[in-house]
Amino acid sequence: MEPDRVPRQSVEMSRSGARLLFIVREFIAFAGVGAIATASHYAVLVVAVQLAGVDALSASTVGVLVGAIVGYVLNYTVTFKSDAVHARAIPRYAVAVLIGAGVNYLTLSAILRHFDVHYLIAQVVATAIVLSWNFAVARVWVYRSRC
Repeated sequence: MEPDRVPRQSVEMSRSGARLLFIVREFIAFAGVGAIATASHYAVLVVAVQLAGVDALSASTVGVLVGAIVGYVLNYTVTFKSDAVHARAIPRYAVAVLIGAGVNYLTLSAILRHFDVHYLIAQVVATAIVLSWNFAVARVWVYRSRC
């Protein structure tokens, strides 16, 4: 082997390592956007209930919608730097969010039914599963420009 040549296997491994690092960075950005979206939801909830006297259920519903919009916009522009057409991406996002809510419900109810754990611990497990689901679907389907 020539001294200045990098073996092909090393190049492939460094490419796959770089790809994995890219995906990990996207996941961290996705989780950060989720935290911002959740904070937006809670901010609307608290302000609407405490300052405007809106009932908690209505305020939370509006908060969920605000959080979803914040999440969509930030993931579109920051996390995935997408150029997907909004007319296609928004309905896909809505489907992914609804399925994620279903996964959350099923996971949470299964844990609470079969294990003697506090509901918040069960919710943390469900959230981790839903976060993974939402990231995978957003990455390969929602924000992808060519599908």
